[in-house]
Amino acid sequence: MPPLSIRRSLPLPPLPASTGVVNSLRLNGAVESLAEMERRVTSGSRGPRFLQTVRRDGFTRAMFVVVVSGTIVRLVVSHFIQGNSFDMTSYGMATDALRHTGLHAYEALARVQNPNEYPRWPYPPGFFPWLLAVRVMRHVIPVSFGVLIKLPMIFSDAALSIVVSLFVRRRTGRDRSAVAAGALVAFGPLFIIISAAHGQLDSLAILPAALAVYTWEFHRNRSPVVAGLLIGAGALLKTVPAALLLVLLPHTRSRREGVQLVASAAIPLAVCILPFVLAAPAPTMHALNANKGIPGIGGLSLIVQPSVAGWWIKRGSAPSALTLDLLHVQSLIALAVLAIVGLVLVRRRPPPEFGATLLWLGFYVFVPNIALQYLMWGLPFFLMARRTTAVFLLQAVIVLPAVLLYTGSSAVWLYVVLMIGVWAFFLLWLIAEGRAIWLRRTDDAGVA
Repeated sequence: MPPLSIRRSLPLPPLPASTGVVNSLRLNGAVESLAEMERRVTSGSRGPRFLQTVRRDGFTRAMFVVVVSGTIVRLVVSHFIQGNSFDMTSYGMATDALRHTGLHAYEALARVQNPNEYPRWPYPPGFFPWLLAVRVMRHVIPVSFGVLIKLPMIFSDAALSIVVSLFVRRRTGRDRSAVAAGALVAFGPLFIIISAAHGQLDSLAILPAALAVYTWEFHRNRSPVVAGLLIGAGALLKTVPAALLLVLLPHTRSRREGVQLVASAAIPLAVCILPFVLAAPAPTMHALNANKGIPGIGGLSLIVQPSVAGWWIKRGSAPSALTLDLLHVQSLIALAVLAIVGLVLVRRRPPPEFGATLLWLGFYVFVPNIALQYLMWGLPFFLMARRTTAVFLLQAVIVLPAVLLYTGSSAVWLYVVLMIGVWAFFLLWLIAEGRAIWLRRTDDAGVA
């Protein structure tokens, strides 16, 4: 049966010639309204409204394909690669500690781990509910622990791809640029390695902070409380996203807004951590302050002592006195970076995505121990700042060091050369981006 034609079934009566221009405009409006009604009727049998939107909108269709394809790739990778053995074991140990000791979980983990071992859970308790949920799901769903534990990170990558692409589209109005930015998350090798192969929390932790920047910039009624709650949600998984408060604070319209922003991020975080602190103060605070990274993967420690690299195949040198000193003062160096970047942002008030770019570049250049998963903190904001080419080049180069690291390759010299090159790239980028922000030329400066 041919589709119903509203124009034929509801013909318009002719108007007298004396009605003039006004009635002519009314006639045109009526025809357009009937055309819209006809379009709705004839498209009503073509499926749900979402699928109709996907068919009509090229951007939505492209992003739908990108996000679904990227998620499928991650699910396949997570099935065949069960995850980093240390972190998978830590997830299991944290689950057992929660089941048996409850709020004393940090204390229980401190008792069972080797004193010289990297801390098993140096993070806030935001991931604990998922650990307990996975334990229940394993008895119901025939899926391995490694796949289930990584599902939040896999779907966080999908959400990050959408947030980044929507941000770029709203900022530039260019669909191709937006899809390219989203694709560099969905198909970015480093995102896939960290979320689907390694199984670390970083993309899950940074997602709420990226969403906070998006809502801050584009929501009709900008709310410091909503932005603060989102940043606080990320900080419940890893405390690092709290640094994004510095990016938004210069854009608050009053002191009251600034207080609301910080309080709405800090209060939920404190409320969630406080029961563990009250139950076991010393072990909990020690665990939450114990994460200082590992020398020799990236950052200043690799510049100061390249020979420390290769520890993953037991070929690296012992950390020197200078490397250990940097390790002990890493938190102070990070605070100094925050203070300097914060002053620049207050003075120049760049758009939030450029402020976040400067912040993370400062971290990557000056913080001594930078693991590969820490790059997940900055990459979404680099893309939101339209530094698409830089992100493409960075991921293209760093995929080889990542493979060398995770496969335990003996080509340590190649890893060192490539990672020192990455550090030098960050340094030059930091200089260019800092100059652009200081001169208020953020739209076309930096590394495009």
